[in-house]
Amino acid sequence: EVKEWIVATFNTDPEAVAAGACHCLRLTGTVTGAWLLLTGARRLADRAPDAADPAAIAKRRLTARFFCQQYLPLTDAWAAAAMRGGATVAQADPDMF
Repeated sequence: EVKEWIVATFNTDPEAVAAGACHCLRLTGTVTGAWLLLTGARRLADRAPDAADPAAIAKRRLTARFFCQQYLPLTDAWAAAAMRGGATVAQADPDMF
């Protein structure tokens, strides 16, 4: 959704896209982090049964689940802020700072 908004908005309102860049980066980093943790846990579990330590697999799965439960829900808020917060930022006069 955010990617489509960026593509549709950039040519007409690049300031709005730029204003949401920080939130977009947070969103991208969080989703990428979840993917990496889940991929790592799955690859460890997919090893030959005698090569994978069950305790290590459990730790990886727990870490991935924690990250997904605690941080992935924030991505909805960051997506909304990236797409809707730009107008407010653009209205701020640089002399205010």
